[in-house]
Amino acid sequence: TKQLLSTFRTPEEWTFQVHPHANHALWFAGHMGHSDNFFISLLDRAAVRDRPEFGERFGMGSQPTSAAADYPPVEAVLEYLDERRE
Repeated sequence: TKQLLSTFRTPEEWTFQVHPHANHALWFAGHMGHSDNFFISLLDRAAVRDRPEFGERFGMGSQPTSAAADYPPVEAVLEYLDERRE
């Protein structure tokens, strides 16, 4: 996952959608971190690190947009993904 995500550089690349309802790389990274946090909650409630804004942007039922300004900074999303993967 990290190797594939390392190919994206600009905000436009991170939020490019091949069609209006497609997931883009930034949404994918945020969704994976948010989903990992959910699965962690099933095993160890004390290890959960809730980010309500991630649930709104990346959780079930969220709709990706191509506007980078609609999302937390890429670095914050990747940091959360890395931390949840640990």
